[in-house]
Amino acid sequence: MASLDGRRVVVTGASSGIGEAAARAVAAAGARVGLVARRAERLAGLAEELGDAAVVGVADVTDAPALTDAVDRLAAQLGGLDGVVAAAGTMHLGAVGETDPERWREVFDVNVHGLLATARAALPHLTDGASWVTISSMSGRRVPSAAGGVYAASKHAAHAVDETLRREAGRGACASPPSPRASWPPISWRATSPRATGPAETTSPPSASACTPRA
Repeated sequence: MASLDGRRVVVTGASSGIGEAAARAVAAAGARVGLVARRAERLAGLAEELGDAAVVGVADVTDAPALTDAVDRLAAQLGGLDGVVAAAGTMHLGAVGETDPERWREVFDVNVHGLLATARAALPHLTDGASWVTISSMSGRRVPSAAGGVYAASKHAAHAVDETLRREAGRGACASPPSPRASWPPISWRATSPRATGPAETTSPPSASACTPRA
């Protein structure tokens, strides 16, 4: 991937899966990275591994005030932000007629409201020419099954949020958010219906060069 020397990037969902892989990739490319997730112990372990390249902000993306506070502190420690990788996400599978509505709320709270909260927290700190990457899914372009419909709806919404940010702030060099077919390791998902099935396959971590910073 292209060099990110001197760049300052916040990654949400950095304690596991694609978020963790993205944090490692941007640090390896020379950026300093602000790690955001709920699990303090996992973030501390990753930060220790990355050394001076990483700083930690423990927060849940569904808690907008706590997330704003964490991003404010990370931006202050890093001296501003040149990019964001919004990788926090969750999946619940189940037929609409058989699923607890709380599962729907959780999916939208993390995948949509959490994305909006991340944007609202980060936008004031982004420098001119900053980059924004929203980790989405192929389910944001199609509905793979009845059991995956609610998750797909949340990812369609994530694509709309990404386009909104592009129009509102004029930032980000990606034509569209990266859409891996499945995460590596798999993101947390739960089957809530006998008809539900999980991800059909896993893939290698996506390249962090999927979105390159503007000069």
